[in-house]
Amino acid sequence: MAGLLAIILIRSILFLASIQGAEIDLIGGGKDALSRTKYLYTEYSDLELYEGGINLDNIVSALTNFRIARLYRHDVLLKNKYIRMNY
Repeated sequence: MAGLLAIILIRSILFLASIQGAEIDLIGGGKDALSRTKYLYTEYSDLELYEGGINLDNIVSALTNFRIARLYRHDVLLKNKYIRMNY
């Protein structure tokens, strides 16, 4: 995946993805890692800026374990509904 930047911190608390159009690849190929991740921070666009890019509705629909925690202009912070961590 070109342009993949992934940072996983302490017990998969945060997964940061800047993947320019490869969101569906991350979602499909990263299901195991994402199931153990409390937060996912990624870009989105309602326009297809990159070939293969998907919009926010598609991201949320594909990640059924996650809900929107915070919405930014072109980024979204998603929180896993099933992970509880106290730090």
